[in-house]
Amino acid sequence: MGKVIVNQVLLRNQEDEILAKARVISSDQIRELRKDMIADTGAVAVSLPQSIVDQLGLSFEREVRITTSRGEKHLTKLYGGLLVYIGDRKAYTQCLAKPEDAPLILGQLVFEQIDYVVDCKNQTIYPNPKESDGVMLFDDF
Repeated sequence: MGKVIVNQVLLRNQEDEILAKARVISSDQIRELRKDMIADTGAVAVSLPQSIVDQLGLSFEREVRITTSRGEKHLTKLYGGLLVYIGDRKAYTQCLAKPEDAPLILGQLVFEQIDYVVDCKNQTIYPNPKESDGVMLFDDF
């Protein structure tokens, strides 16, 4: 299985986007970055180096204990208010702050939310062909 790179993922500050829609700030004041990221189906969350979290101005929520792929446990900071755009779909999510040398990770929750398939064999991602409108089904019971 190969590493799946998602090119030019748009990362945006959700609070800025809300303020821009309310015309409190202009759309060019929305903090955003485009980054190549790794699609990691073994990870749950998005993880970004602290400098990117700071550039985006994301809101600190709390410290959380995580378990790494090596089985190590660490305390790290959890931030909210992140929008992740892939193609014409967006996910509202949180992210974990990681050390500067850590890779930029898109965890499984993003792909679940935007209904994308991660195809490790062909090293690509694509919209779920069974649900072309990208609407995720939430049980209502």
